[in-house]
Amino acid sequence: MIRNRFIFLISIALIISAFSSCNNNKIITVAPEAVVLGADGAGKYLTVEAPGEWVATSSADWVKLGINSGKEGVSSVYVYADKTTSARSAVLTFSSLGKSSMVSVSQTDGFAPQGGEQGGQGGQGEQGGGAASAGTYTFDFNAMGFSDQAEVPTVSKDGITISFEKGQASTPAKWYSVSDGVGGVRVYAKSTFSIASSKKITKIEFTFGTETQDKSGITSSPAGYTEPIWTGSAGSVTFTVDSEGKHRRIAIIAVTLSSEDSGVNPGGGQGGQGGEGGEQGGGTTPPSGSTLTDVLNGAFTGASSSTYIDWSGKKGSASSAVYAGNSAGQYNSVQLRSKNDNSGIITTASGGTLTSVEVKWNSNNSDKPSPRVLNVYGKNSAYSATTDLYDSSKQGTLLGSITCGSSTSLTISGNYTYVALRSAENALYLDEIKITWTK
Repeated sequence: MIRNRFIFLISIALIISAFSSCNNNKIITVAPEAVVLGADGAGKYLTVEAPGEWVATSSADWVKLGINSGKEGVSSVYVYADKTTSARSAVLTFSSLGKSSMVSVSQTDGFAPQGGEQGGQGGQGEQGGGAASAGTYTFDFNAMGFSDQAEVPTVSKDGITISFEKGQASTPAKWYSVSDGVGGVRVYAKSTFSIASSKKITKIEFTFGTETQDKSGITSSPAGYTEPIWTGSAGSVTFTVDSEGKHRRIAIIAVTLSSEDSGVNPGGGQGGQGGEGGEQGGGTTPPSGSTLTDVLNGAFTGASSSTYIDWSGKKGSASSAVYAGNSAGQYNSVQLRSKNDNSGIITTASGGTLTSVEVKWNSNNSDKPSPRVLNVYGKNSAYSATTDLYDSSKQGTLLGSITCGSSTSLTISGNYTYVALRSAENALYLDEIKITWTK
């Protein structure tokens, strides 16, 4: 009896050992093995196939993952990055049951076109993500592999980019899973999010997740939003979450594009898999000599009251320019002042060569004790802070002024690649600022 039990236990041990040995021979695979991200940090997907539980690590903290661990089987992992002005590279390592697989990640600098991964074996390669075409495209945030309460990055595909900005909110946009309902991206009161495309957007439809608190309203610029649908014709639409209420949870965004070019370049999305030796998928850049007009308003800055706030990292609605500023938003305007030596708008990345500045004055401007005047400055190096506008050694050249009641635009003479705006004296209110660049 004892001998039989001993033989039985030995047999079980051999079976377990054989199973373990077999499992250990399996490897973790990740595709593609190389990823190229654009300067704006918009992400791409990896497919992870693991023989057991897996974890992922990065050699650099600027590389982000929607999830960094998972279970046996196939997982879809979203990889993205911080915005950058310099090219850089890193390595992701995925490990499972003592085996590892590595993925190289590189990020381009500036306004370079973004390509897809190099094609491999198979049929004809798909078009790179930067080339949008007419049709309806769906972004399902609950299928993107975000971990619970993970901050949501800029998401780009099919020539469409969705960017979430913190604005005046205390918390950035995060993805929440709801066990008893529908999850989604939680956008907080006073935050903004923008949708841009190289083809004109004619319709945006939202599917909202389960709300656990009071709902906030949403407004759009340009106007056209009646919940849950925006309609119009624009290359870029910015939505602002109202200050009333708590937040909104967005599960799905469906974007409909026309065949008409918008003049907006939101950056290339995920490139297609090529055929045998397939060509690399690519993004798009504006043609040489084209003009691009950025539209700045209260929704763009994120300021919505008489309180002045600092804001930064706002990418132009049409160009590659990046704006920062200190402003308020009384009367639904861009509100600037000349006191405290910090209020104004600057560019920290160029949109090309400055062509013109045009404004729409708000009706609440006063001409007492004198008319309100907007000063326009330019130079060929980046501004670093709005305080530069009050330092004669940093403010650049005064290109001209726009005076309320007598002018609304300024045509730029000379070649300047950065622009800055400030009130000459007293508070002024602008419904809209249009800055045009030649690329």
